[in-house]
Amino acid sequence: MTSSFRETDLQACLAAIDAIPSSELKYYLLLAYHSIKNADADKYQNFLDELILFSQKLTEFLNPESETIAPTLLEEMQQSYQRLGDFSKTNSVSIKIGYALIDVGAVLLAVLTGVLGGIIGGVAGLGRALFTFSNPLRHFADGLILGLAFGGAIGFRAPKKIFKDELSRQLKFCLNHIDSCMQDLQAQIIKPLPFYREQVKGRLLRDCFNGDPDAYGQFLGEQCEFKIVSLNARFISPNLERYIGQHSCIAFSLPGQEEQELIEFSLGKSDVENRELTQEDLRSVTGEKLVEMMALHQQLLVTQTCTYGYVFTKMKSGENDCLRYVEKILVGTGQETTTVKRFSGKENWIGRNIVGFFVEKLSPFSQDVLQPSLAVPPRLE
Repeated sequence: MTSSFRETDLQACLAAIDAIPSSELKYYLLLAYHSIKNADADKYQNFLDELILFSQKLTEFLNPESETIAPTLLEEMQQSYQRLGDFSKTNSVSIKIGYALIDVGAVLLAVLTGVLGGIIGGVAGLGRALFTFSNPLRHFADGLILGLAFGGAIGFRAPKKIFKDELSRQLKFCLNHIDSCMQDLQAQIIKPLPFYREQVKGRLLRDCFNGDPDAYGQFLGEQCEFKIVSLNARFISPNLERYIGQHSCIAFSLPGQEEQELIEFSLGKSDVENRELTQEDLRSVTGEKLVEMMALHQQLLVTQTCTYGYVFTKMKSGENDCLRYVEKILVGTGQETTTVKRFSGKENWIGRNIVGFFVEKLSPFSQDVLQPSLAVPPRLE
């Protein structure tokens, strides 16, 4: 029989994560919390305690009380991270060997299913071209690329979903990304958030306020609206619309600008003004919070610029995609996540019942893992 965590411990962990200044790490720590909050306390109490300690150390690192950061702080964070790995029960030799074998099998299966998916996709694309009297080469290429990507993704994820323990898979996902973020901090690949906030301030002063600092200061204190919206994703081609779910982004208006400002993970700027929006989540925050979101977006772009190379090597629908990027911006700046869905029901039959089914079932986290009222405790802006 499993035992539950004490409510005070869970609240303490949430409070520690909530106190972290805006950062991508805040998002993955919250995911880790939601992964273990319903786990057996007898097995994972040490992990929860260490998660609180790591969050406190991270807050101290990102928001130091003095100009000089203690030289031992980064080392203490690294040691705390190592203990998180040990307490997650994913670092034992047997688990590492077992998971390595599963990963090898997943790669081989991904090659097989990718080739098979490419063949099916290419043939389906040709069939659609003949049926609609469209360009056969274009439809063949679209079907081929989608089939390769989708087939490969199924083959790569299915063994992990079947043979890996779900909680271990979730914690390993979080810990891998936490480690990646820490390496970026240690190597100084990304700069502290205030650096990007100053960049955003300079751009807004130049483009929106004619260099008037008083007008900018007034904007910071005003209430501003923004929307999390979705539209039918197209990926690399308009021919794929309604087949591959929704593309999500954050849209808002800035003074003196005709076009809406977008925060998104995309190969190109989305046409949110002329295309049909399938979902909307309206929010109201201060201008200062909006600047904070734009600054975090600039920071993330250093290591997560959406290019074709990044898309085909690191992007994974349901794990590292446009909706996760929006969630990183929201949760990373201390806000509730969104009710916008990766698959809204506006897709066609293939999009809903094949693509959507496998993406949702094979992802390590459910689509509503960070739903509002569950993700971040209430706090004042």
